[in-house]
Amino acid sequence: MAPMPPEVGILMTINRKYVAPVIAVLTGPSLQAFGDTDPSLSNWGFGAHMSGGYAFEGVEGAEFEIAGALKYKDWLRVNLIPLNIVLSEDEDSPFFNDTFSNGQSRCRDSRNGQFVDDAECGPDIDYRGAAEAQFLLADRFWFGGGAVIGEGASPFATAGVTLTKNFGLYARIGDEYAAAQLRLVF
Repeated sequence: MAPMPPEVGILMTINRKYVAPVIAVLTGPSLQAFGDTDPSLSNWGFGAHMSGGYAFEGVEGAEFEIAGALKYKDWLRVNLIPLNIVLSEDEDSPFFNDTFSNGQSRCRDSRNGQFVDDAECGPDIDYRGAAEAQFLLADRFWFGGGAVIGEGASPFATAGVTLTKNFGLYARIGDEYAAAQLRLVF
């Protein structure tokens, strides 16, 4: 077994010493209401996931994210997602790719027909964050809710299924946001 990198040990120490006690105090009474009689620190853990998939928020695009997770036993996860990126076509852009009869294409400005740098026809990139809480309903099925936070907050419901120990399929659905993801869980 390879030795643990010092950064991982530092994160685990910070989690156990500072973060987990606060969560245990705040959630202890509510966890006891669910029949959990031992909301001690030893039940809390840390995890992470990376995911990619399809997103729709007015326009279709590809979504990628990196997240950290606080986990309570095997039935509660709180995912904190500092990096959620959506690549989509910029519908408000005056630039478009014009394809010629010989198969080549160039970027043009629709306002004056001039050729412009190909970078102008690139995708729109939205950087934002998100947070979600999920409960294990049965065996491998998760359900919860959260919000994408960027130019505004967009709440969503989330559901997913764990396919293997490290892979899962998840969906998010809200008024202004929908996504389907394949997750790699650590």
